[in-house]
Amino acid sequence: MTGARYFSKLDASSGYWQTKLDEESSKLLCFNSPFGRYKFNRLPFGVSNASEIFQLDIAEIIEGIEGAANAQDDIIVWGDTKEVHDQSLHEVLSRIKDSGLKLNRKKCQFCVTQITFLGHVLSGDGVDADPRKISAIIDMPVPQNKTELQRFFEMCNYLAKFIPDLASVTAPFGCLLEKDTPWHFQAEQENAVKRLKEMVTSALVLKYFNPKDPIKVTSDSSKFGL
Repeated sequence: MTGARYFSKLDASSGYWQTKLDEESSKLLCFNSPFGRYKFNRLPFGVSNASEIFQLDIAEIIEGIEGAANAQDDIIVWGDTKEVHDQSLHEVLSRIKDSGLKLNRKKCQFCVTQITFLGHVLSGDGVDADPRKISAIIDMPVPQNKTELQRFFEMCNYLAKFIPDLASVTAPFGCLLEKDTPWHFQAEQENAVKRLKEMVTSALVLKYFNPKDPIKVTSDSSKFGL
């Protein structure tokens, strides 16, 4: 996405229901009812590998189009200029039309300079954390049990790429999250929660990866993690 400045997001209507099943797959999804046996002709929600199948189906539709990618039923299109973006978008929409895939117009966005995708905000400046996820972390009360602490930890960990030295800051949580460890939330853990809330408010803006730039890999190890 190097240089991306214009974005569009397309949403497939009704998700999995648009994927037709072949006869053998349909037989595997047969079920009993008071009115007899029925089988699905379309991919239903709840099948263990449904997400992978749907992901591949969409990926096949847009395969080979520069400036286009998908995550499940969301398709994102980008370009460094409006002309490049529009060309990619036109090709994506043409492929979608030919495939018979239906879009949810209300959830689609076209040719914007900032867009939210997979919990990240994409713009010409780079990749930002979604403000809604930051607000959710800030608004969370101090954890009162393991379940709440685990949820807080996972929410912070989702934004790990934006928070330097996250492993060290969350280290005080480790002992409390271990199995069969009694709940003793003390000043050390409370300070870590406060520190994390401060850190997410000043989360970094990440630059898009450019394979043409010099690449440097640095690993900073510690007893808490990498």
